Amino acid sequence: MDKKKSFVRLIAACISGAIIGSTVGITADAITVSHVIDNDPLASTGNTSYSSGFSYMTGSNCYNGDAQIASSGNSSYFYHWVHETTTLGGPKTVTVNLMVYLNHSNFTDPSAVYSVYQNGGALTVGTINQNLAAGGWNTLSSVTAANFTQLKMVCVDPSTYSGYYTGADAVDVKYYY
Repeated sequence: MDKKKSFVRLIAACISGAIIGSTVGITADAITVSHVIDNDPLASTGNTSYSSGFSYMTGSNCYNGDAQIASSGNSSYFYHWVHETTTLGGPKTVTVNLMVYLNHSNFTDPSAVYSVYQNGGALTVGTINQNLAAGGWNTLSSVTAANFTQLKMVCVDPSTYSGYYTGADAVDVKYYY
């Protein structure tokens, strides 16, 4: 075999190894816990929900045909999507990625607040203008925080603006640690 062909094969093998190694490296250290939760999850999923101030509604554009809605401007209103609790076995730094499903014209809250609950407190993931959000899945910003010991629920709180409506339909939450 001539030196040129040997060199090309060596370079190709190095590039392949680097690509495979870097792909494996992305996921090798990360554990992902993922939940897609509707506003009225089936009992068989292990997910539940509870709320204050939200009412059931139907709509053909809603995720699985229904959602929950509340007037904004009331600080005692909230909606929680509760998934199976994951205990982390000690404090961990966790990155949370959250997507919310919004696809009804009555969802008009200009600044609905989304949080995850950890260690007994809320960690805000982001806010979204539900009136201007695209119909369907909307991605909120990712947030990373230290000292998580459990993963258990997602919450939406209506904004402080009166005269609008906050929708709660489905969420897709992913935790990386």
